[in-house]
Amino acid sequence: LLFLDLRFNRYAGEVPAPVFALTVEALFLNNNGFGGRIPDTLGSTGAQYLVVANNQFTGPIPRSIYNASATLSEVLFLNNRLSGCLPYEVGLVEGLAVFDAGGNEITGPVPLSFGCLRDVEELNLAGNQLYGQVPDVVCLLARTGKLQNLSLSDNFFHSVGHHCMELVRS
Repeated sequence: LLFLDLRFNRYAGEVPAPVFALTVEALFLNNNGFGGRIPDTLGSTGAQYLVVANNQFTGPIPRSIYNASATLSEVLFLNNRLSGCLPYEVGLVEGLAVFDAGGNEITGPVPLSFGCLRDVEELNLAGNQLYGQVPDVVCLLARTGKLQNLSLSDNFFHSVGHHCMELVRS
């Protein structure tokens, strides 16, 4: 099995934990009615592409995401009901090109570890309840890394650093 594609159905309920531990290239569970917490087995996924967008998942993003660092390239959590803080472990996922957690109920500051996402091209954190200062090291990725699309709107940030201000001006 290379792809598990269950998108755009009317599936509901919790996704069994072993599904997130499958060794597949792509796991597409988006646009359903799945709910409950995303299990810690997420860190056991062998998937390069993980899409759980547009569901009803709740709770925090599992810290175990770091354990998928060897394979995970794109992960889309957008438009769920995820809460809690962004785990700093996301910033340690080497090779992550797309991270989208927009449109959730995530709170707290953006971890400084997100500045370690040297390969990230798209980073969407818009539409949450994030607060504090936008870490300058994240904005610096647009100059020193591959970051091309950074979305932070509709949060509660109180300040941005120098490199973030340069992005706004350009």
